[in-house]
Amino acid sequence: GARVKAGEHLLVLSNDNLDLQILNSEAELAEKENLLRNTLISMEQQKLSLEQERLQLAMEVERTRRTAEAQRALYADQLIAREEYLRAEEDHRLAQQRLQLVKLWLWFGTDLLGIWYGIDPCVAVVIGNNGTDAHYGEYGLDTFRDGCCNGAW
Repeated sequence: GARVKAGEHLLVLSNDNLDLQILNSEAELAEKENLLRNTLISMEQQKLSLEQERLQLAMEVERTRRTAEAQRALYADQLIAREEYLRAEEDHRLAQQRLQLVKLWLWFGTDLLGIWYGIDPCVAVVIGNNGTDAHYGEYGLDTFRDGCCNGAW
């Protein structure tokens, strides 16, 4: 045999299948990272869209409130029909309910259980009947624990 010196390579092992598996795994990882990035962008776009809708609905609630108050005064003075007054009140309640629905979507994200945002699914959300008595965070929601996981709610 030939003489070898210390530190000299005697044999180089290679595994083409392993190299191919590593390349495939890296490609899959890059694809999944890209999918995640696109999903996050989509979620942010949806959040911005919902925030814009929330602002528009907040204006609609204010507009319908003013209209309902005016109709109430006119009805009290018997200057308009009861149906016109009731329609204005109903429009105002509908605007409040639509606003509260958008607030819920903003609060919980697209997953209404709030899992993405780390919110315990056992937290119940209470929205006031008239839309004015809910006061929690920037979205005006009042939350409390009530044993909902046991079917109590």
